[in-house]
Amino acid sequence: MTISTLTILRWGFWIGLAGVNVALVCAGWSRVDPESINDTRVESRSITTTEGRRIALEILRPTDHGTAPRAALMVVHGGSWRGGSVGVGHLGSRATIARLAQAGIVIVAVDYTLARPGAPSWPQALHDLRAVMRWLRREASSLEIDPQRIGVLGFSSGGQLASLLGTLPDETDADGVSSKPRVVIDFYGPTDLAQLESQRHLAHDPIAIYLDSNPREAASPLDHVSPDDPPFLILHGTADRWTPIEQSRRFAARLESQGVPVQLIEVEGARHGFEASVEFPRSIDLFPGILAFLNSVWNPQ
Repeated sequence: MTISTLTILRWGFWIGLAGVNVALVCAGWSRVDPESINDTRVESRSITTTEGRRIALEILRPTDHGTAPRAALMVVHGGSWRGGSVGVGHLGSRATIARLAQAGIVIVAVDYTLARPGAPSWPQALHDLRAVMRWLRREASSLEIDPQRIGVLGFSSGGQLASLLGTLPDETDADGVSSKPRVVIDFYGPTDLAQLESQRHLAHDPIAIYLDSNPREAASPLDHVSPDDPPFLILHGTADRWTPIEQSRRFAARLESQGVPVQLIEVEGARHGFEASVEFPRSIDLFPGILAFLNSVWNPQ
C-alpha cells in the first residue's frame, strides 16, 4: 500500500481535481461515476451491548450498485459530545455520507452515549462505538459487507472518537472479533483535548462535560498514536476557530513520525462544520479526493 504522508492540499490543486471523475474500484465493485448513482435506502436497526445499552443505527446503502460484499463506513456524528443523532433520512443528496452511499459504500450511522452536566459520557461513548464495530464484523455476511473493508468517518467530536478507534489498542471480544477500523476519515476532530480546553477558556467547555475529572490525555488521539494504526485521512479548515487546525497538523505529524499512512487536507479559509462540498469561502468539491483515498487503501496497486 502506498499513500502519501502529510499531504497538504490547497485550493489550486482541488480546483483542478473537482472536475475529474475519480472511480472507486475495489474488489467486487464495478467502476462507477460517484455522481451517477442516486438510489439509496435507509434501514433502522438497533443493537444491545453486553452491558445492556441499546444503540440505535441507521444503515444507508445503495439499492442498485455493485455486488456484495461491499465496503462500509461507520459514521460518528458531531455535537460536542452532548448532541446530535443518527438520523440520515433528512440528508440532502449532496451530504458527504449520502454521496458515499451513492458511490456504493454501505453507511452505518451510529448513536452513542451523550454527555450532560454531571454525567460524563467517557469512556461509555467509546465503548458503544467499539461494540458497533464488532457487531458489524460479526454480522458482515447478513449485512452484505466485507469485514476486511470497514472504516470509520467522524465529524468534529465524532472525528475525535473515530480517531480514538484508530489509535487506541484494539479491544476484541471473547471471540476475538476486532473493534479496530481499517481506515479513519476525520473531519476537523480535536486531537489534544487538554490543549484545546486551555486555549478556549470557556466557562462550560464541552470537554469538561464530556470527561469530567478524567484525564484529558486518555481521550486525546494525539497521545495514543502507534505504528500499527490504520491509514488516516484528515480534513480541516484553516479558518476553524472552534477546533484550530493546529490540532490536526500536530496529529498528522505524529502519525507520520510513526510511519502511519496519513493525508492531511487543509481547506483554505474554511470554518468548522463543512462537508465534502465546501460552499464557503469558495465552492470546492473534496469528494473525489476522499474516494481516491479510500481506493488507495481498499484497492492498493
